[in-house]
Amino acid sequence: MTSRERFLRTMAGEPVDRPPLWSEGIREDVRAEWAKAGYPLDRDLDADFSIEPREQIQPETLHRDFRMVDRDSDSEELDLAAADPARYPDDWDDLIRKCRDRDFTAGLRVSRGIFQILGVGSWASLSPLLIAIADEPDRVRKVMDDWARFALRVLERAFDEIDFDYMLFSEPIASNSAPVIGPRAFARTCGEAYTRILRYARRRGVR
Repeated sequence: MTSRERFLRTMAGEPVDRPPLWSEGIREDVRAEWAKAGYPLDRDLDADFSIEPREQIQPETLHRDFRMVDRDSDSEELDLAAADPARYPDDWDDLIRKCRDRDFTAGLRVSRGIFQILGVGSWASLSPLLIAIADEPDRVRKVMDDWARFALRVLERAFDEIDFDYMLFSEPIASNSAPVIGPRAFARTCGEAYTRILRYARRRGVR
């Protein structure tokens, strides 16, 4: 069973030989502690722990037009048109070839979360957005829906050129003690936008 087959069957609730095993990476300070305990720094972690390969691709879907709060950014890509090639990795053509006839999993990371989409970069920009989510949810929902339409224009090229196995929506919306916004507020502001993208992805074959 290939790594890709294992992932797809697991997500479909079908029998597999073993669960997929991916890594999010090991911090350097952790590796240093392991080395003190006797695990050499030059060892191949993936081989030693049977970590499976995967590709996770993330075109840039942010744009200044969807910022609801003001802050400076060092990212020139926020001004790019949806079709600008700079929104894709420099090695995009290599990734296309690598993902063709593959036996590993390939995923598309769509979003880094509502707060980044809408421009948050600090407490000074977070607090006014939280107030807007509470007091003006319809306005926030409209901006998120506009972003979803823009994001789909950015992502169309990815769907045309790579057959993806999954999509990832990152949402760093929790502190150590509680969510920053509740599930009802999240669904009210993001639900339609994310559903639009998910429906498109399913039409393009993402299971």
